[in-house]
Amino acid sequence: MAAMCSICDGQTYDALHRHTAQLIDEGGWRLLAVGGWKPWTYTIGLAERGHPELVAVGPPQATGRLLDEAAALAMDGRPLSEGSALTVLDQSVQVGAVHPRHIERGLVAGWFDYYVWAGRRPALKVLELVRAAGSRASSQRTLSSSTNLLRL
Repeated sequence: MAAMCSICDGQTYDALHRHTAQLIDEGGWRLLAVGGWKPWTYTIGLAERGHPELVAVGPPQATGRLLDEAAALAMDGRPLSEGSALTVLDQSVQVGAVHPRHIERGLVAGWFDYYVWAGRRPALKVLELVRAAGSRASSQRTLSSSTNLLRL
């Protein structure tokens, strides 16, 4: 039975970071999913191109495509900022701020690990994508809906 992560499967951190660098070089970002009973997924790489990193709460099957599509919009010049709304995969999505406490507690820990390894650190701003009420899967949990969501 496979473990939930490549590190758990025996991949080294160096190999993981080299793969992350390759994905960022080829496509502009990569996604990192964090499992558990309150899963979330976030981007790594958008900050290098002057965009905020993005996070969405929920299983990677539900958040991966959403984040990929929103990241592609940002890379194509669509500004993403707190309070903005967009349509992604025929879903209304609100963009919200992420409280610094979530970042301090490890929300995007892999981002920090990667940029320490890479020897550079772009300015970090993280925004959350939340499906608007009435959209499919709009009952998703959000960072803003629970200050205890990510007790890390």
